Amino acid sequence: MLLKENHKKILLVWDKLSVHKSKAVNVFLKEHTKWLRDLLIRLS
Repeated sequence: MLLKENHKKILLVWDKLSVHKSKAVNVFLKEHTKWLRDLLIRLS
């Protein structure tokens, strides 16, 4: 239950990041995409 709620929060944050495609965000995503993907896989 808790994991599902956390997953929703992460997806909401992800959506916000996608909307605000600033250079800093793009750099962050490029550097952390693998880590974030692994995290999302672990949570799902």
